[in-house]
Amino acid sequence: MTVAAEIKALARKRGVPQRLLAEQARMSRASVSLKLNGHRDMTLSEVERLAAALVTTPKALIVRAERTGALTAVGDSSDGFTIQDKASGSIILQA
Repeated sequence: MTVAAEIKALARKRGVPQRLLAEQARMSRASVSLKLNGHRDMTLSEVERLAAALVTTPKALIVRAERTGALTAVGDSSDGFTIQDKASGSIILQA
């Protein structure tokens, strides 16, 4: 799964409707819908806010996505690393 899919699945599992998730993350419901359905990329700030709304961390979401094989480390070196979503090619984190 992608990070977006993990957020969507966790919200569903916890019974948090998209409207409430959006409100708690200080985002519009339309924006959350587009991002969770893979039509728009999420910023790190948005992942942080959505994770907080679900009482989890971005790291936990990334670990869950990595376990399902949706993310890959690209250019991992002593200078930094990049985590990329395999399905969309979107860069999730670059440090």
